[in-house]
Amino acid sequence: MGWLRAGSGARSPWGGFRGQARLSVLWGMGLLTAGCASAGPAGGHAGVDPAARAPAALGAAGASLADHVQDQDPTLLPSGVRVFTADGTPSSWDALLAAAGDARVVLLGEIHDDIVGHRARHALVRALAGGAVAGPGWAAAAPADPEESACASHVVSLEMLETDVQLVVDEYQAGLITADHFRRAARPWDNHDRDYEPYLAVARACGFPVVAANPPRRYVNRVARLGETALDALAPEALATLPPLPVAPPTERYRAQWNALMGGGAGHGSAPTHGAPAPHGAAAPTPPLDPVLQAQNVWDAGMAWAVARAAEAHPQARIVHVAGSFHVQDRTGIPEHLERYLPGAAVLVVVAFPEAPGAPFDLGRHGGKGDFVLLTER
Repeated sequence: MGWLRAGSGARSPWGGFRGQARLSVLWGMGLLTAGCASAGPAGGHAGVDPAARAPAALGAAGASLADHVQDQDPTLLPSGVRVFTADGTPSSWDALLAAAGDARVVLLGEIHDDIVGHRARHALVRALAGGAVAGPGWAAAAPADPEESACASHVVSLEMLETDVQLVVDEYQAGLITADHFRRAARPWDNHDRDYEPYLAVARACGFPVVAANPPRRYVNRVARLGETALDALAPEALATLPPLPVAPPTERYRAQWNALMGGGAGHGSAPTHGAPAPHGAAAPTPPLDPVLQAQNVWDAGMAWAVARAAEAHPQARIVHVAGSFHVQDRTGIPEHLERYLPGAAVLVVVAFPEAPGAPFDLGRHGGKGDFVLLTER
C-alpha cells in the first residue's frame, strides 16, 4: 500500500549540462557577477529566454507553450517527456506516480531553464495532490467530506526561495500581502512566475505549507570565500537560517563528482598539494577541502535540513523538494545529508534532462542520476 498514495537564450560558455550545472552552482554561491551568460537561475544577471527550451513545434514564444498545455489535463505527463528508470529501461508516468506514492520525500532535480521539465514537475505535484488542483480552465475535484481537503497532504519545498524569507512566503501564501510585495521582498528568481509560482498555486489551493529551503546566498558565499568556520562569526539570528554547524563533510563519492564537475582532479579554487608521498603502507594525507566545495556542502545540508524539519513538523505529509539536479543526482548531496537528518525515510529521486527530440537514453550521462530520469524535448 502506498504511503499517502494520492488517488537563455544564452548558452553556458562551458557548454552542455556540466557547464550549466557549474554556472548554476557558482551563481548560487554569489561567485558570478551580473551580466554573466548563464543557463542557470536568474535574478540581477542575464536571465533566461522564456522560449529557450520551448519545443520547436510550439513556436518561439514561451507563451505558445503555456497556451499549448492549458488545454491538457494538468495531472498527466506533458507531451515531449519520456520516462526511464535509473538503468535506462523505458517506464511510464503511472509507474513514476506509484513510486512517488510510496515515498516520504520526493526530490525533483531540474535543469533550471528546461521549460518542458518544469511542466512535467508541475504535473507531478498536481497528480500527487490527488488531481484536486488543476490548471487554467480545470475545476478542482470536490472532497467526499466537505470538512476535509480534496488534496493528499504534502509540503512543497523549494531551493528557489531562501530561508530568511520564510515569513514573506507564509504571508503571501496566506493572502496577507500582494504578489508585487512578495516579488520585492522574497527575492524570487526572474523565472518565478512561469516556473515556480505554479507550485505555490497548488499549495494555496490545497493548504500545503511552502518551505523556503535554500540557505541565504550571502552566507553560502561567505563559506565559498573563507571556509565553513567563517560562519561562526554570525549572529544567532543568522545561524538560525542555516543547518546545525559544523555540517558533515562531503563523502568521497560526492567529492569526486564535484571535482569532475569543476573540470579536473582539484576542486574549483583549490590549490594542488605538495610534499613527499606517504610512506609505503601509510594512508595518503587528505587534501584540504576546497572552500567552494565546503559552500556547496553547506548548501546541500541546508536544504536537507529544511526538508527534514518539514517532515518532522508535518508527520502525515509527503515532502516534495525542487532543486538543481546536481544537488540530488546520483543520490549524493541532499540525499546523503537526509540520511543523517531523517534516517530511514523513503526517498525518491527524479531528475530531468533536456535533450533533442528522440535522443536515446545515454547510460554514461543519464544512467543512475535518479530513480527515475525524464528526458525532455528542447
